Amino acid sequence: MESNNFNMQAHPGSIDHLPREIQLRILRYLAPLTLVQCSNVSKQWHDLCFDGSLWRSFDTSTFYRRISSQELVKLIKLTSPFIKDLNLRGCSQLNSYDAMTISKSLKNLEYISLDGCRQFDQTALSRLLTENQNLIYSDFSSLSTFNNTGCLTMGMYCHNLQFLDLSWCCGMDATGLVHILRNCRQLNDLRIAGCRGVDNGSFMKELHDLNCLKRLSLASCSSLRDECIRIFVHGSTEPIRNDFATNRPRVKPKRLEYLNLSYCFALTSQSLIDLAYVMPNLREIELAGLPAITDDGFRHLLQSTPQLSFLDCEDCFEISDRTLEYICNFDCRRSFKHGQFSNCRNLTDEGAIKLIKECPLLQNLEIDNTRVSDKVLDYAVEITRDRVLGLFKKLVPLINRNLIAMPKQEDFSGVILRMTVYDCPEITWESVLNVMRRNSERIAIEIKKELNESKLNAESDSRKFKLNEMTVSKNGPQDEVDGTKELEISDEQVLFPSGFIELKCYFGWQRIVDHHMTRLLKGQFDHAVDLEQDWAEFMTDDPDYKLQEYAQKVLPTGIIIGNKNAAKAMDSEVLSEIGPNGAVGFLIGSILPARRPMSRVRRAALLEELSVSAGDDDNLFPQRLMSARGSSRSATRQSCSIM
Repeated sequence: MESNNFNMQAHPGSIDHLPREIQLRILRYLAPLTLVQCSNVSKQWHDLCFDGSLWRSFDTSTFYRRISSQELVKLIKLTSPFIKDLNLRGCSQLNSYDAMTISKSLKNLEYISLDGCRQFDQTALSRLLTENQNLIYSDFSSLSTFNNTGCLTMGMYCHNLQFLDLSWCCGMDATGLVHILRNCRQLNDLRIAGCRGVDNGSFMKELHDLNCLKRLSLASCSSLRDECIRIFVHGSTEPIRNDFATNRPRVKPKRLEYLNLSYCFALTSQSLIDLAYVMPNLREIELAGLPAITDDGFRHLLQSTPQLSFLDCEDCFEISDRTLEYICNFDCRRSFKHGQFSNCRNLTDEGAIKLIKECPLLQNLEIDNTRVSDKVLDYAVEITRDRVLGLFKKLVPLINRNLIAMPKQEDFSGVILRMTVYDCPEITWESVLNVMRRNSERIAIEIKKELNESKLNAESDSRKFKLNEMTVSKNGPQDEVDGTKELEISDEQVLFPSGFIELKCYFGWQRIVDHHMTRLLKGQFDHAVDLEQDWAEFMTDDPDYKLQEYAQKVLPTGIIIGNKNAAKAMDSEVLSEIGPNGAVGFLIGSILPARRPMSRVRRAALLEELSVSAGDDDNLFPQRLMSARGSSRSATRQSCSIM
């Protein structure tokens, strides 16, 4: 007992007995305000809490609203020798005196963000830039006090600058930016949205000579014209000549990976033609709000950007399905992930379907306010289902050979495709219902557990599972495992979600879709299918609207769309209604309920869940229609489930 008491005194229940490095690692997870409070515990804790390694990054975004400006300035002054990364974004409570005090105390900054700090006047900014000549990252966006004098000071002292955001700084123009471009030769990310005077030839010439630039944003620069783009590409306004051998423009390739020219209304397709073969590494380009751009300009640009993954053409009224065909025909289709074609009223089903088909990595497609119809959503349902099944068919042999571990169900419960189709008059609720039904599908994989006693004794801590190929029938033939003797097999089925299609549609249906997606993400597949049937009944008085036709498409693929126990309880008459596809014995579950000549009653529990306390106007289904159709659901119908 005495030895135990001695050990307790030598090692109290605190972090004092830990090495200093571990103590600092623990304190690193605390917020700045919490560190200040912990510093009052003792002298040792005060020394720990104000260690320089804990204050290299000072982010006020999480607590600046809870303290006064005097307390914030005092805390910055106390830790200023250690701060290298300062984020004051949104600290509007600071006055001009506080800004000057902060600028005088900071001398080791490398990263700074002053977005929204309106009281930082030109004097404080000049002092800040003069004292911190090792700046690498500077975000002064929406800072109206930053003018051409600040640009001159930055160009004189901040030669190591790599990131600069001066978007919507109304006090400066392109003339001041010339000083920065001439002296900050390591700049690789420049954002000057809304800048005035970018048609200055000297500015575009300096921009042309900046070879290390990787990201450039010139959005909403109304003075930007085709001649400016030619200077940026070629260095002069002379026409760009083609090479005799390759028939390509004689220009020096640039390192640009991101380019934003949105809402530069004066640009035409000639700018895209001039940009062709200049940006071979381009991955993202934003061209929203350019009404004069046509399909011909995109043909030249897309042909020369094989790594393109993001394209924003919102409000480009002149483009048509040809632009989508160019994406599918060129090399960029292999890397294309995000396409925004909102308000492109000439787009039809043909272009959208081809884009979904030819771009295997497509994750986001915005085609709202276009001429697309239900065919696009129906095709998205089919192709995503086929791709997920193809993925599982490739994984099964690898798991059989123990080359990869058994995947988790959570690995397949994410969104695989986002589509925006609101304001499309040809989109009906039926295709939206099909998307919801497709999201409720799950894939069944049969696990074969080996019960060989010798192997269990030799490897008691590891269980070997064998996965059969996709189940085609309940009583299908059993394959031999690695050519060995017959083993006693215990079949277990594991259900994997087939991924979800996140849909943005007509606002009157959007709430139904959002509730359905929320239940799927929570794993409440039974409730999700209940919502599908309730919506179908609300729209057509038939909870199983076109369900047989849907089941005939799903059954041959090996998808479980119901509950296993419910499927076993179904009689042969119900399965015979499906047609010849029902003979394969897939588990279709109670999503195809038995029609029995009995009274139908809507479940009260679901009504309570769908009701909204805010009022009748916010309900998913109007209460008066609910009550009118309250006796339209069978009491004996099995609960819809995906489990």
